[in-house]
Amino acid sequence: MLLEFFSNSTIILSVEKKERLIRILFIDPDHTHSSYFIRLVKESGHQITCFPVFSFQEAKKRLDSDSFDIVIGNYNLDNTTILDLSPFIGKTPLVITGSIERSSDLVKALESGAEDYVIKDDRNIYCKTLLIKVIKIIRTKILKGYVVKSRVDELLYRDIMENIPDIIYKIDPNGFFTYINSAVKMLGYTQNELIGKHFRKILHPEDYHKVSRKEAEMNNYTLNDPLQGPPKFFDERRRGERKTTGLEVRLIPKTWSKQTADSMVIIGSVISFGEINAQGHYKPEDNRFLGTIGIIHDITTRRKSESLLRKLYEAVDHSPLSIIITDSNGNIEYVNPFFIHLTNYTPGEIIGKHISQFSGNGKKDGKQPDYRSIITTGERFQGEVVSSRKNGDTYWESVTMTPIRDPNGKVTNYVIIKMDISSYKKAQIELQNAHDELDRRVTERTQELQKTNETLRLEIADHSRAEEEKIKLENQLRQTHRLEMIGTLAGGIAHDFNNILAPIIGFTEMILEDIPEDDPVSTNLTYVLEAANRAKDLVQQILTFSRQVEHEAVPVMVQPLIKELLKLLRATIPKTISIKHYISPRCGAVMIDPTHFYQIIMNLCTNAFHAMREAGGTLEINLNPEKISIEKARSIAELKHGDYLSIKVKDTGHGMERAVLDRIFDPFFTTKKVGEGSGLGLSVVHGIVTSYGGAILVESEVGVGTTFTVYLPRIDSEVLVGTEKKPNIPRGTERILFVDDEKQIALMGKEMLERLGYEVTMLTDSEKALDYFKANAASIDLLVTDQTMPGMTGARLAVECMRIKPGLPVILITGFSEQITDEESKKIGIREYVMKPIAFREISQAIRRALEMKEK
Repeated sequence: MLLEFFSNSTIILSVEKKERLIRILFIDPDHTHSSYFIRLVKESGHQITCFPVFSFQEAKKRLDSDSFDIVIGNYNLDNTTILDLSPFIGKTPLVITGSIERSSDLVKALESGAEDYVIKDDRNIYCKTLLIKVIKIIRTKILKGYVVKSRVDELLYRDIMENIPDIIYKIDPNGFFTYINSAVKMLGYTQNELIGKHFRKILHPEDYHKVSRKEAEMNNYTLNDPLQGPPKFFDERRRGERKTTGLEVRLIPKTWSKQTADSMVIIGSVISFGEINAQGHYKPEDNRFLGTIGIIHDITTRRKSESLLRKLYEAVDHSPLSIIITDSNGNIEYVNPFFIHLTNYTPGEIIGKHISQFSGNGKKDGKQPDYRSIITTGERFQGEVVSSRKNGDTYWESVTMTPIRDPNGKVTNYVIIKMDISSYKKAQIELQNAHDELDRRVTERTQELQKTNETLRLEIADHSRAEEEKIKLENQLRQTHRLEMIGTLAGGIAHDFNNILAPIIGFTEMILEDIPEDDPVSTNLTYVLEAANRAKDLVQQILTFSRQVEHEAVPVMVQPLIKELLKLLRATIPKTISIKHYISPRCGAVMIDPTHFYQIIMNLCTNAFHAMREAGGTLEINLNPEKISIEKARSIAELKHGDYLSIKVKDTGHGMERAVLDRIFDPFFTTKKVGEGSGLGLSVVHGIVTSYGGAILVESEVGVGTTFTVYLPRIDSEVLVGTEKKPNIPRGTERILFVDDEKQIALMGKEMLERLGYEVTMLTDSEKALDYFKANAASIDLLVTDQTMPGMTGARLAVECMRIKPGLPVILITGFSEQITDEESKKIGIREYVMKPIAFREISQAIRRALEMKEK
């Protein structure tokens, strides 16, 4: 190449194309890359011949035997690098391809003379970039390889120069531009704005020393060659003995200023980089320096890419994550240092191996990716897996495996990023264990709370039931107290009534004995006696209600009594009322006066009849043994736990309201019409039942019917109840002291006993009677005394008399008494206990029993 500069600073080029093709040596172990590049070259139409080789030794052999214009080589070759071929490549331009693992290696490669570096990808897109780089190198070589001829048409010269994308310039010996092509517009200038201006106009101040001898001397810079000082460098270039190739300087745009140069805000102030290829022009014949011509190639994008590439390499090299790159088949092409550190493998033990070889060995539970399946289908995988170190230890990793695809969608590589999460998994397991333990404790506590809640609920329910039972018992207690009060009142009335009836019945019986039976007066007196006896029965019912009458309880088998009662009921109750019954054969016996049992059943059945007599219905009687528990006994007033006979009398009548139920056991309370009942029936039943230690309950619903349930204590004896013949009236001649505060009763008693043959002394004052007895004790054979008297009771009188005369026979007469019973009277020595009104036959028998007991 010959460049001639005329005095008018106008360059005229005359070119003569060389008659040979550009030869390129393409070194790459992968055939696909060279094949793809050769195809691109053919499609571009450039006169380029490419010679592919596939190994280090083959490349060395071709470089020894042949010459090439450009060498393209993969950085990694067998077990070495392309840099080891530098002695054989020499001055031939070298373009490196592939993946350099460390940024320091890239810098070393570029410093070793490499023209450029292109990052490879399995989709071969980089080949297009590579071709562009090659064409630029060729373009520079073409510009230098053509001969300048003075006869070349200036228009051809301008067409070539103005369309070259690189800045082509000429400066005079003083550093002023004498020519610059239109590519200078990349800096924001026109050609005219720079012609005649010093080159410092577009050069960064800090880079003056690279192109200025004066600046280099002042700052003692060594430039490219540390063995040569700046003066020698510039002198050699002036004389054309040294060619400046690849000298990098920073160019400044038109808008640049020192104040805004380093600002990150003003994007327009970013400094561009240029690569200068320059040659000094010198006339040796007159030892005259004519200036410098050069080409400035914009390498801003390349340097930014290289800077970014260095940053990426640094980021990958220092990443705390394992980064792996494989080919499309899963064979490892690259691993970063952290992976080496984590697994303790060496790069030689990893590169080229399949990724699946470094999965876990099954010592821990964990999901293992099927790498071969993923690679076959081109899937993306993300998950937690178990991997293994060189020594066989396993550890948890979070893995993301992502395919890299070419423009056609074909997978060319896989990038695998792994993060060691062993500590996290350990914490997760501990946390899960803690959660499980917490869940267990919560479950246990919940169960305890549920149990406590259930216990509390039961306690509340028991409390509610207890409250209900308490209210029920309080009602029953009030009912009992009311009945007891009424009973006390009724007993007092009955006592007075007995005192009234006693002389009526006694004198009437004696008069009837004194007159003939055919006397008309006898008939009238019989009517009087019958009425008095009915009044006596009424008094007995009152006393029974008030539980102040003594009765003789005997073991009774109730089954035959019920059967007799059912026959009587069927004969007296209308046929509109059906009678049903169920009598258990295991009822056993109860201790009761048979008459009282009749009264219970008849009163309850009579009530049922009255409830159904208008509309008819069903009367049902059931007898069953029943064991009353302690819990049930608590809910029934005056009832103890044990074995009972349950008597149920049920009707389907009109039923009763609550107000009626609360009063049904009150004496004289009745819902019947006047003349249909006295109101004593249920009160008498209540008195009888409770006097035998039982209880009576009632349930009723208006319009449905009523059920009475009677509980009587059950015994195991089985006794048949019979009748006895009435004995004759016995008589005697003994001396009797008869004491009663009621004068009429005293007179009646004196006369009645005298009729029986006895000698009787009558007194109406108990204290006077005691004085009389003290004076006449020896002559008195029997003391008959009333119990309730003013001043001194009959029992007290009897005690005092028996103290005076031990063994004295005593008969105690009473209408009712809350102070003394038959059993209590016998304990103090009283031999007989007679209830008012006094019956002639009963008193006669009592006297003989008392006197004969003494005689025995």
